[in-house]
Amino acid sequence: FINYKYDNRMEAGKWINKYIPRNSVIGIKFPPTNWDIVPFQFKNYLLEDYKINESAEYLVLVNKDKIVLNNFKIIKSFKPKSIFGIRPVLKGEVEAIYAKTIDIYKKK
Repeated sequence: FINYKYDNRMEAGKWINKYIPRNSVIGIKFPPTNWDIVPFQFKNYLLEDYKINESAEYLVLVNKDKIVLNNFKIIKSFKPKSIFGIRPVLKGEVEAIYAKTIDIYKKK
């Protein structure tokens, strides 16, 4: 069955609010859209485009943003929902909306 109680975007947002200190600099993809950002208390943090600025203490990235991060380490990962325990490989719009792994990194 599908776990409808689990939404990795919401869980990632709750985790950020709880574990990343206020006023930290978080690198995200700019401009942020519903497809490539998670809901967290944006007003509590300084946000920057991780591709342009290098002052971020943390990064919040989704699967399409996999890049080489030599000076960051992954501290938390949120996988998409599963169906009968299986996470199918999805493409196109379904992948854009549903099948995103959210990774949170911290500067080394």
